[in-house]
Amino acid sequence: MSAEQRLLIERARAEHSCRPGASADALAAAEARLGMALPPSLRELLGACNGIDFWRDGDYPCRLLSAEEIAPARLLLHVGDGPAGLLAVLDNQGAYVALDVDPSSRSHGRLIDCHHETFPFELPGICDSVWELLRLVLDSNGEDWSWPAVLRYGVDFADPGNGA
Repeated sequence: MSAEQRLLIERARAEHSCRPGASADALAAAEARLGMALPPSLRELLGACNGIDFWRDGDYPCRLLSAEEIAPARLLLHVGDGPAGLLAVLDNQGAYVALDVDPSSRSHGRLIDCHHETFPFELPGICDSVWELLRLVLDSNGEDWSWPAVLRYGVDFADPGNGA
């Protein structure tokens, strides 16, 4: 973990409700349940904080899911179709931010907004790493961060014509 990533974790612990880090056994159990290895960056984040409640009393609360809660976004959204490789990692008031773990996907490794009203027809990008996601949430000061991030990112991965 880099010095910058350690600072993000320290900040999350100081400002929000962080659960203790997931054990190696908990991470292995999540991988067995999901049938795949978690990306190293997600393993590091969960190993430091196995769930974080952000802005619990604010207008825009959200929650980093624990290793036990991470699941394909389509399952959590109760949608029969949609990319199976989008693992929901953050609950954003009933919508999810998912990490694309499918190496054949053009959004592989990126964080995608999975909204209950538009999934899987719109898959707008939010950022390129779980650490950048953590920084976006922490820097939001409890304001809406996801829609501004989508607008800045400017790519809908469900649209084959957008050149991403």
